[in-house]
Amino acid sequence: MTLCTREREFVLSDSLGQLEEKFAYDVLRIHRNCLANRHHLFGFGAQLVEGESRWFAVLHEWPEQLLVSAR
Repeated sequence: MTLCTREREFVLSDSLGQLEEKFAYDVLRIHRNCLANRHHLFGFGAQLVEGESRWFAVLHEWPEQLLVSAR
């Protein structure tokens, strides 16, 4: 698993589930393969992608939007 920060990336041996449990008050699972830091979450937005509405999470000072799971 890879942890991404603004400065660098770290390879971790913990699973997303373990990190989600350990940092339950700090992270939000937005997709089956992605946790987002709640303290950096700016908001959510929707865009049309291939004719379908998709939701994205927007983080403070993060260059890309993160796809949110449909569930």
